[in-house]
Amino acid sequence: MTKEEVLERLVGAYTAYFNIRRDTELNGLPVAMDAEYHVRNEQYVLSREAKLWEAENDEYAFVVVLEELDPENLRAYYDAVLKEGMSRVDPRANHMHTDITMLVLADRIQPEAAAALKKLKYSKSFLFTLRGWAQFRAAALEVSTGQTYANGLGKAVLKELGRHLSV
Repeated sequence: MTKEEVLERLVGAYTAYFNIRRDTELNGLPVAMDAEYHVRNEQYVLSREAKLWEAENDEYAFVVVLEELDPENLRAYYDAVLKEGMSRVDPRANHMHTDITMLVLADRIQPEAAAALKKLKYSKSFLFTLRGWAQFRAAALEVSTGQTYANGLGKAVLKELGRHLSV
């Protein structure tokens, strides 16, 4: 399977739940897919005016397609994705959490880049978590070998990726 075929499967899978933009740029870096997901949950008694609780969750996912992932372009994309994702976070009263996700599809991933990707992390709480938090998830797929890499939170991204790519 090629990077483009993997990307098309992801677009198909994400289209049902995410608002998708194709072929965008972040700080001059090309991004193959930029996706947004918003969900609001609430519990009420008898009528909608008698709310017990409500919570809103968001995800901003960025899919990057590269020939080769090296430590330099990994850092550049990490900085660009994190900056853009955090600019979209709105820690409103009912905000629970926001995931900022970066998925890299590459023909080759340098071992140094794989090690650096595993160490990437970022989280921020808003008003001592009363207004929720934001966290960064990163994953990469070396398409030529099928090898995957992820940071701690990105392991869930790999699980989703596996589901979308299995036929």
